[in-house]
Amino acid sequence: DGNPVAALKRLFGKNADIILRAAAQAYTFAWFANLALNTVFVNYVNVVFGWGPQQSGPLLVVVGLMLAVVPRFAVSRFGLELSIQLGALIFALGYASIGIFARTNSTYFFFSIMICGLGAIVVPALTALVATRASDTERGAVLGALQTLQELCGAFAYPIYGRVLAAALQESSKVPTAAPFYLASACLLITLALAKLKHLGQDETKQKSSF
Repeated sequence: DGNPVAALKRLFGKNADIILRAAAQAYTFAWFANLALNTVFVNYVNVVFGWGPQQSGPLLVVVGLMLAVVPRFAVSRFGLELSIQLGALIFALGYASIGIFARTNSTYFFFSIMICGLGAIVVPALTALVATRASDTERGAVLGALQTLQELCGAFAYPIYGRVLAAALQESSKVPTAAPFYLASACLLITLALAKLKHLGQDETKQKSSF
C-alpha cells in the first residue's frame, strides 16, 4: 500500500512501532529545522551582509556537497544512535551560533553554516532508522510517508520562518534578526531530547556491532 495517508498512520498511529513513531516525531522536528536555511538564508544574508546570489550561492553548494558526503562516512563509522544525537546537537549549535557569534561577521557566519552542514547528518540518519524499523512490506509506504511529512513541514515552515524574519526586520523590533535560526535550533533540541529519551538507533547500532 503506497497511500501516504495510510503510511502516516503507520508512523503515528496507536498501533505503530514505538521506536518508529518516536523516530518519525524526531524526523518532523529535524526536517522543520532543516528548512530554515532554505526559507530565509538568501534574505538573511542580503539584509545582514549585503550578499547577492553570487556570494550566497557557492556557500549553499558547499553545504549540499557536505550533505552528500558526510552522512555516508558518519553513519557507517558512528552508527545510527550517535549520528542522530550528535547530528541534532551539532546542527542546533550551528544555528544558535549564527545569532550569537555571526550576527555581523561573515567569516563566523561561514563557519556556522559549515557546522550546520555537519549536523545535518541527523536527517539521513533518522531516515535510515525509519527504513530499518519498517517491515519489508511496509518500507516503501513508510518512506513515502516521510515525503508527506516533508511537504507538511514545508507548508508550515516557509510562512512561519518568513514571518519571524519579517517581524525581526521591522523598525524598532525587539525580535533578533537570527530568530528563525534560534527557532530551528530549539526544534533540533527537541529532536535530541526524543532521541535520548527513546534511545533511537540503539538497537540498530548494537546489531551492527555484533557482526
